[in-house]
Amino acid sequence: DKAAMQRLEQDARQDQNPVAQTALAWALVISKCKFSTGNQKEATALYKSSADAGYPVAMSAYAIRLVIGLGTSAQPELAPEYIKRAMNGGYSKAGIFYARELIVGKKLPRDLNEAAKWLKRAERDGVDKKLLAKELKHLRDTEKKLSLASNSVTVKPALSAEASTTSGSTVDIAGI
Repeated sequence: DKAAMQRLEQDARQDQNPVAQTALAWALVISKCKFSTGNQKEATALYKSSADAGYPVAMSAYAIRLVIGLGTSAQPELAPEYIKRAMNGGYSKAGIFYARELIVGKKLPRDLNEAAKWLKRAERDGVDKKLLAKELKHLRDTEKKLSLASNSVTVKPALSAEASTTSGSTVDIAGI
């Protein structure tokens, strides 16, 4: 209701509450919210403020906005640091979201080995197993598709066929 939205705006704008800033950013751009303005720039500014204050969910949201250039100019080179900070803060889904961008290869150069590292880090950090399994399947399907598309070029799998959603893969995640 209107009173709740006014309180959220006060908490976000005046009190600079990072959780409220993230909630307000979401409300501003989600089409199902009756208070949505669609203002992506304002939402991005709120996510950045919240991320810079240390809120892991906002770090992840801001990083992906940097990758895709939503509400800001695309600055994908800044995203990994925000993703690392989000994951270090306990938001392991951030690694999944970033890996997805690396697998798809539209806004970032496709890098399946780097995606595998982020997925392993997310696994190590306890990400939801169903979400992880979905992205591992996406990774393997992309590897197969690329392998079939390049008949004479061998595509080195980022994760072995035996890799599962449990520990034991030899992917080096030291730098993540």
